Amino acid sequence: MVSFAFEVPSGALADAWSRRGLYAIGELLTAAGYALWLSWPAFPGFALGFVLCGLGGDAARDARLRRGRLPAGGHRMILAVAVAALLPGFSALDEYLPLLAREKGAPTTAVPLLFALTALAMAAGSALAGRYAAPPLPAGAAVVAAVLLAAGALTANLAGMVVVAAAFGLLQFATLRAETRLQEQITGAARTTVLSVSGFAAEVFAVVLYAWFALPITLTTLFAIAAIPLLGTAALEVARRR
Repeated sequence: MVSFAFEVPSGALADAWSRRGLYAIGELLTAAGYALWLSWPAFPGFALGFVLCGLGGDAARDARLRRGRLPAGGHRMILAVAVAALLPGFSALDEYLPLLAREKGAPTTAVPLLFALTALAMAAGSALAGRYAAPPLPAGAAVVAAVLLAAGALTANLAGMVVVAAAFGLLQFATLRAETRLQEQITGAARTTVLSVSGFAAEVFAVVLYAWFALPITLTTLFAIAAIPLLGTAALEVARRR
């Protein structure tokens, strides 16, 4: 919660103040959080430690980003920020993959293996994102990911989990390409502010997805319907390139 609330202020501070100083403060806050956990192993100590680690993590991360500014004129940049915010938000779906696997009949011992398959697919998506940078690929990957997500969720047996894993791999690819594209479009002195706004929006969208999964509907249906906003995000990416 602290990291969530401090996302944008830390980005603005990183643009306005010494990055070295902010990075040093961030690491000191994180170290203080760990020290507090060790020296005060009680609820207040753990709570305050999490606050310090949240503040330190945001400050150190934003201090590492290069300076940049948001070009004037704007609907393409606004769309780029929206896409870079929405795609990472869909990663919140992986919190429910073990439950989806159980709903499809997976034994308890198989659930970690199925989750590991998704992690491997996402690692492959990350590796390929650095190799393939053609403009149409992020939107295309998001479209295919949406189709596979719905198809895998609606498949009655465990084969559907393999399809869902492939969807997460493509989603990871599209996410990294969208974030890279946003980085490339920013120049000047407001890079971390813009990226912090994008990160904050991604977290807000993830919370919306969590609320969505609280609805009294089967997980297969919830996953399948979640493919619709993913298709909408792909449409935003197509509109951004026009």
